[in-house]
Amino acid sequence: MNAEVQKRKPTTRDSTVAFYSTLESATQAVRDAKSFGDIVAIFSVFSRHGEIISSETPELVASLERYIERIQSSPSPAADVLYEFAAMARIARNDAALAAVRDASPQNAQLLEMAESSTPDEVRKVIIESGASIIQNNFSDIISKMEEAKALKNNLNELHKDIYSGKFAEVTQRINARIFSLLRQDGMFRVPGYVISEITEGRIDRFTKSDMIYGENASELIRRISEMKTALMEQERADNPEYAELYNRMKSLAKDIEAREKETFESVKKALESISSISKEEAQEWANENVYIAPNVARKLKKINYPKEQFINDMAEVYQYLGGKLGPVEFILQKGTRRAFARGRSQICLDSDFNKTTLFHECGHLVERWDRTALAASLSFIRSRAQGAPKSLKTMTGGAYGPGEKAFPDSFINPYVGKDYQGEASEVFSMALQHMSSPAHLANFIEKDPEHFKLFLGVCARQSPELSQKMREVEREARKAYADREKAKGERAELRGPWEKALRNAIPDGFSELLKARQGFAGYAVLQNVRKKSQWTLYQINDDGWWRGLYKATLPSVTRLAYLHIMNDRRELPVHYETASDATTDFFSFVCSDAVPTWFDVEKGLPRLQI
Repeated sequence: MNAEVQKRKPTTRDSTVAFYSTLESATQAVRDAKSFGDIVAIFSVFSRHGEIISSETPELVASLERYIERIQSSPSPAADVLYEFAAMARIARNDAALAAVRDASPQNAQLLEMAESSTPDEVRKVIIESGASIIQNNFSDIISKMEEAKALKNNLNELHKDIYSGKFAEVTQRINARIFSLLRQDGMFRVPGYVISEITEGRIDRFTKSDMIYGENASELIRRISEMKTALMEQERADNPEYAELYNRMKSLAKDIEAREKETFESVKKALESISSISKEEAQEWANENVYIAPNVARKLKKINYPKEQFINDMAEVYQYLGGKLGPVEFILQKGTRRAFARGRSQICLDSDFNKTTLFHECGHLVERWDRTALAASLSFIRSRAQGAPKSLKTMTGGAYGPGEKAFPDSFINPYVGKDYQGEASEVFSMALQHMSSPAHLANFIEKDPEHFKLFLGVCARQSPELSQKMREVEREARKAYADREKAKGERAELRGPWEKALRNAIPDGFSELLKARQGFAGYAVLQNVRKKSQWTLYQINDDGWWRGLYKATLPSVTRLAYLHIMNDRRELPVHYETASDATTDFFSFVCSDAVPTWFDVEKGLPRLQI
């Protein structure tokens, strides 16, 4: 579509004007108006939009029309495509563009009405059906393989009972005591002895649902105990033939189970690769060009024995599984974080224990940030299964979760799947994607929650040309911005002081107190961490009254971040971000790291916040 769209004739009224792309074209139309009704119609466009029509309006119209062309080319448009179309139209918040598209033809108006009536529940069902079809067409024998593996596990559990009770109970107690002693020698005093015994004896279900166990990383503690247990059992086997026979049978069963899990994993992996629109070569090229690793992250990866080359290869692997549903990804370190987390659509903050499982998990969050249709399906999945109101994750799991972390209870693969983000995000796809990091994880996932697995496959397979185009555009912009940022980093280092001074001068006294108030200020509020008093969280308050967490930082930092968001909402910054999510990565780097905005002018400073 041409950048300067003059006007379209409406189909529902006699007025000669329905849409103008610029203030100049609308002004000229007012001058040329032949009746008062025409003038009223012109100004109604502006009042619906709430402000002067932006230069992005024609581009938005073109995007909406591309969706319509795709929908019309399909004999029966799927619910997810209609929902995506409606979601894009809602997010745009541009009544002028919607009016232009709706008034262009009766067919357009009908499609918009269909799209607006599509529901998240319909989207969920379509995506799960897609996942079921993938199973049927690619590995229909997966259920029988899982049944075989389950039978083997039952046999293994019976052997576990023999070896951990009866005549071998004394051996088990001796091994437990030795493991307990070795862990204490390593300085691990906070984990109680009964927890160590339960992990040693294989009762780890409730511990694998936690991130931390009495201050220790859960997965690392389980791994260390498992290694100690294997070594000590090998020693006992040498001195006790009967124990050795039972131990050998256990090892043989474990190997059979491992072989079936690997076979299942390879089948799923092959299926995801075959349905992906991205080849291995394209995925590797994407990872090489669009994954940005800060120098301190590279040092951290080396320290935790996660080679940077392997890290990039893992990103290429997950990108192919996802069919390209990732934009540029920047990895940073943030001091004081307890767990890794994703911020916005393009940033992942590492924690002290970062591995492939965590990497895949956080990439899953980025997918939901990009693909709001996938998020809608995930939220519907939780609602369809929830058994009551959200409950404390700490109470449900015994893990080290904060008092505000709650989840909807159900028989999910992990209680964390049902975590409540008040409709802004979910853990559904992330918790599914992380199971692709190992055969054992994936087999357990398929066995415990086949419906969740189908949803996962359906999201991976879902294609959106419009979304892909947007991602590729953002990648090109990010590469340029990253190159410019690296080039300007040295040149603008001396501006860090003036930038921080400008921030201080732009924020009036008493602003932080307004943010602390119960109702917040201008749609933002801050709350102090109950346990860590120096940490505060900045929340955005939406129109429905829900609070959405944006950052965790010190009070001065979240106050400055709130200033930037409010001034962005008021369009008083030299640049404008459409949503808070789009702004979070940049604003965080401007306040909490050494970055200085390229648009910052020392002489002009920053506009002072009016309160």
